[in-house]
Amino acid sequence: MNLSPEKLAPPVAFVLIGSIMLIVGITGIIPLGNPQPTIAEPLPKAILILFGVLLIISGPILVWREQKSNNLKEAHFEPSQSFFKIGKQDDNSSNIILANRKHMQPLEALVQKAQKEIILYAIQHSYVVHHGLGLLQAKLEAGCKVKILLMATKNQNGEINPNVIESESHRTYTGLLPQIESSTHSFENWFDSLTEAKKKLAEIRTYEQCPIMSLTIIDRDEPNGLIQSEIFLYGVDVRDMPHYILTKKNGSNVFKAHCESFDKLWNKSEVLRSWQKQEGSEKQRAG
Repeated sequence: MNLSPEKLAPPVAFVLIGSIMLIVGITGIIPLGNPQPTIAEPLPKAILILFGVLLIISGPILVWREQKSNNLKEAHFEPSQSFFKIGKQDDNSSNIILANRKHMQPLEALVQKAQKEIILYAIQHSYVVHHGLGLLQAKLEAGCKVKILLMATKNQNGEINPNVIESESHRTYTGLLPQIESSTHSFENWFDSLTEAKKKLAEIRTYEQCPIMSLTIIDRDEPNGLIQSEIFLYGVDVRDMPHYILTKKNGSNVFKAHCESFDKLWNKSEVLRSWQKQEGSEKQRAG
């Protein structure tokens, strides 16, 4: 039981006062002064006994309710806790947390944990474009690799990607296409502004498929690897999208499956910006 003194004081007071009332009601003696007053009438004594018992019972009930409330808060808001276990793995059961977007770990907190590699897979990456590019650049300076995968606005024939329209039909807002176009230009400009050394650590690609989730993968090849995923549910506001967190340590099989799925999509995607592509283009111009 982890209750503060402020939380424990009311139930303790209830029990103490109830005990005094119960004793007075049973004995009929009020323990004040000398000689001590007495209660002879049965009705006042019965009332004292009744309220004494109620107060004594109320004390533990208040403690139980406060403890239950604390447990619920920990289950919903602590990233280290989980309230779903999915399947049995060969090494351990996979701990998965589900909540809405406001309970997700912020991008900054996840990126700060990365030591080797950061993988960002989403539709338009609006938050990354507006709040995360500086942090990603700092991670590149520290030698951390960065992979960014966003939705393509056009297919290989130069036509509008129909899956952008399909994805927008699943959302509760419009204007997805211009958002992706804006993010694409921002990522291109950001990559072009990097030094040659940083460009070697970063790669940006686009995919045509209709996504069902976003992924933030941190240090996938390290023992402390972490994946945070947001599920794209049809017709659900982005603020209410559920998400889950996987750790390589506590569910390596499920963790591996997510990484393999990302790799398949990455290998089908088109390179938007990479050091290899830029180097190849420069060689073609020189030739």
